[in-house]
Amino acid sequence: MDPHEAFDLAWLNSDRKPRYGHPRKEKLRLADLFCGAGGLTLGVLEAARALGIQVDPVLGADLDPSVERAYRGNFVPACFVNRPLQELINGDPDLVRIHEWEYGTETCLTREEITFRNEVLKDEDGIDFLVGGPPCQGHSNLNNHTRREDPKNQLYGRMARFALVFKPRHILIENVHGAAHDRGGIMDKTRAALNRLGYKIDTAIVKGEEIGVPQTRHRIFMIASRDRKPSIVNAVASHRVEEQRSFDWSQRGLQAGRNGSPLDIVTKPKPETAKRIAWLHQVDAADGKKKRYDLPNGLRPDCHQNDTHTYKSVYGRIREDRPAPTITTGFTVMGQGRFVHPHEPRTLTPREGARIQFFPNWFFFGEDGGISKKALVSLIGNAVPPKMAYVLALELLR
Repeated sequence: MDPHEAFDLAWLNSDRKPRYGHPRKEKLRLADLFCGAGGLTLGVLEAARALGIQVDPVLGADLDPSVERAYRGNFVPACFVNRPLQELINGDPDLVRIHEWEYGTETCLTREEITFRNEVLKDEDGIDFLVGGPPCQGHSNLNNHTRREDPKNQLYGRMARFALVFKPRHILIENVHGAAHDRGGIMDKTRAALNRLGYKIDTAIVKGEEIGVPQTRHRIFMIASRDRKPSIVNAVASHRVEEQRSFDWSQRGLQAGRNGSPLDIVTKPKPETAKRIAWLHQVDAADGKKKRYDLPNGLRPDCHQNDTHTYKSVYGRIREDRPAPTITTGFTVMGQGRFVHPHEPRTLTPREGARIQFFPNWFFFGEDGGISKKALVSLIGNAVPPKMAYVLALELLR
């Protein structure tokens, strides 16, 4: 394999956390809003390590109670907030006037915003790098109920308001590409607000499989900098892989059943589901070499027994020689997507899903603290692959 591929695989198989905290020639303070497991933070840390920059995670914020233990365990932030962000950054995201930014007046900040800023900074310097993945379920094409109109969609705009309060140099925001079609136009509003604050901005969809992430995960990113005009297209072009990485590549070197961890628990299927999984792992009778990857309609549940249903990959088997499908919070359940293991009659384990998400062996998901399997799987499925953040952080920090 080529050197970049070899490096990535060695990093995934590493059992020891790299040294991020020793003194460097430059130091950046980072805040991660809606942080989840911390995929964005990890990507920025790796980009900074490659450039000889020290990053101090100052703030993590997320409402999910299973998040804080994992985020603190990996990054040791100075402050972690598990309150609704809109209570702390509660001003109108549209009220970001450039003259107030330039002259540093406090006239447009709320009392809560000033208090929050003082609590986070504690007389230290400001935030240098802001990252965040606002809740995306309301933008997702898998959401047929409140798609494009979910009130949570407006949390995207809190990123711009946070920029007004804390004045970071660089910003990276991730979401599903459906965010661009929000009926409230929240991405356009956020971009306009950041532009009024003096940021140079770029927005584009990044396809994970094009930059070495072993899954077909497509996300829209907005990156912004006060230093220079960033380019997502250039960032992706400089990290584009010649050959997409497959499921089998993502699992290479991974030891099964490591220490009986909750990360290695195999979901026990219901009898009907077990029959479907077993059928997929039988060799096709008409061709002794042909593998089965899709269930016929007759073996699907009633709601999936027609040729026009939307999600044809559901109940499917992963193709071992291709990038895995997008990992979701249902990746351990056959009926949630193409999540049947290609070599064994079962669905994926949490650890296998984490590898597809590009998390290394050493990464801590809170698995030794009584976290439920459901919470563990959600933490992994909702994460941003660090490799995607790494590529864009390099573009911002160079």
